Amino acid sequence: MSTLELKQKIIEKIESIEDDNLLAEIYRTLEISQADSNIFMLTSAMRFALDEGLEDVKHGRVISNDEANKEIDEWLSK
Repeated sequence: MSTLELKQKIIEKIESIEDDNLLAEIYRTLEISQADSNIFMLTSAMRFALDEGLEDVKHGRVISNDEANKEIDEWLSK
């Protein structure tokens, strides 16, 4: 079956659906699928920050989530 034929069959099926919930779910699924197909391009600054973070992990320059939350709470209380 060609892409065009498949699209036509899907359209025909959708046109026959009366269930609003099912139509909403199909729409949501299509939106998610389309969003997943978009490629997110990193800026050079994002790439640099990502590489820097990976280097930190490689060299053990990390803290636990609990410790990070504690530091954030201390910073916010100032």
